[in-house]
Amino acid sequence: MKIGVIFGGRSCEHDISIITGIMTLNAASERHSVIPIYIDGSGDWWTGKHLNTTQVFADGTYKKKAVKIHLRPNSCHIYSDKGKKIYKLDAVIICTHGRNGEDGSLAGLLELSGVAYVGSNILASAVGMDKIMQKRIFKQAGLNVVRHTDVEKGEIRTNLYDLVNKVDTLKFPLILKPSTLGSSIGIVRVWDYQELFEGLNSALLWDDRVLIEEALCDFVELNCAVLGASGVGGELLVSEVEEPISDGFLGYSEKYELFGGGSKGEVLEASKGCLGRYLPARIDGDLREEVYETAKRVFRLLGCSGVARVDFMLKDGVLYVNEINTVPGSMSNYLFEFGGLSFSAMVEKLIKIAIEEFDKKGRLKLRFDSNVLKGGGGGKG
Repeated sequence: MKIGVIFGGRSCEHDISIITGIMTLNAASERHSVIPIYIDGSGDWWTGKHLNTTQVFADGTYKKKAVKIHLRPNSCHIYSDKGKKIYKLDAVIICTHGRNGEDGSLAGLLELSGVAYVGSNILASAVGMDKIMQKRIFKQAGLNVVRHTDVEKGEIRTNLYDLVNKVDTLKFPLILKPSTLGSSIGIVRVWDYQELFEGLNSALLWDDRVLIEEALCDFVELNCAVLGASGVGGELLVSEVEEPISDGFLGYSEKYELFGGGSKGEVLEASKGCLGRYLPARIDGDLREEVYETAKRVFRLLGCSGVARVDFMLKDGVLYVNEINTVPGSMSNYLFEFGGLSFSAMVEKLIKIAIEEFDKKGRLKLRFDSNVLKGGGGGKG
């Protein structure tokens, strides 16, 4: 099959997406004809056989011999900038982190084009990208979440009194998170009201809405990935649980510039607050089972498909759901590899799920024939 791998994108997580995309397309190439589809920072789409290493993006030579491309509604082909059909796509793997990709934008485009894709549908992707909406849904479903509130940009300018009343229900220190960003970008920890207002001004540069939540101290972070299809009844595969180790929340640098992938039973050494990770996590069997079941519940709750990673916090024996990532870094392959599932085999499962989901949607009725237009309805008045 011809499998497109979309990566890059107009997002602050652009560079991380390149790494995820290159890893994924190289894994998929073991069994399929793979087409790299790179979206640059300006939003232009490119393809070329040489777009399979990070080096061409690091040195800026990716445009050499690359072709500018686009998709069209109701067509499963890639088109050149001049309108020529280049490839017919059997499926696409979405590897774009953050806005304009992970948020359901690409899922919507691929739905209109009629192309099967690896990843969650439009709604699940949009909710998975929105930290505020996630928290509301998790809380409504009875899942444990830390105490929190949220603010919009307009409240800072017009309703400062209401904002203070909101925050008064919480205890410092607080964590401020732009609602639709990832990779810890724009996240600030604050200890008093002066830092709160300074931090909000910083966070609101990235988003018009900010999640404010109590910052847990001396907690254990746990992550678990889930692989499977949407809907009730299907089998879900859960990964091993990892335990990142830090002396505070992990920022962008700690996550990616200093914090590489882990190997079995090993603690990786790093610096600047990041001490590594335990894989598997240092938890007992009952808690591990609770993580597994809660991760699957979150996956089902949002209607996810493909692979997603659910992040938890453990404090005083209580397991809190932090967030879900519907396009996790490196597709969380290292968590599944610990259990013996190779990246190429994992990609094969994801493609199979994508085709099945596409076929399932294709069996639904989309048209309804009526006589409304023939009867002259819809005129003025």
